[in-house]
Amino acid sequence: MEEKKKSAPVKKSTPVKKSTPVKKTTVNANLKKTIYLEYNGEQYDMAKLMDKAVKDYAKKNSDELKNINLYVKPEDGKAYYTANNGKINGDVDL
Repeated sequence: MEEKKKSAPVKKSTPVKKSTPVKKTTVNANLKKTIYLEYNGEQYDMAKLMDKAVKDYAKKNSDELKNINLYVKPEDGKAYYTANNGKINGDVDL
């Protein structure tokens, strides 16, 4: 008697999904971006606060401003900043 070889089970093929083309969105180079913080019925323009912090730094320091980070605390009525890798600290009123 001859033995029949068992064949491997047939795999079902899954249908290939067609991907939809990705639409590329362009951004206008002159796009105006604004960030506001609203707190307790007040509105604060973050760009204006950053400008205030930079001016405050320039008024109080003679070193070149290399970088600045702004931390807004509306509950204190202040925006605190660190400049030049944390070597200089300051604050401005909201």
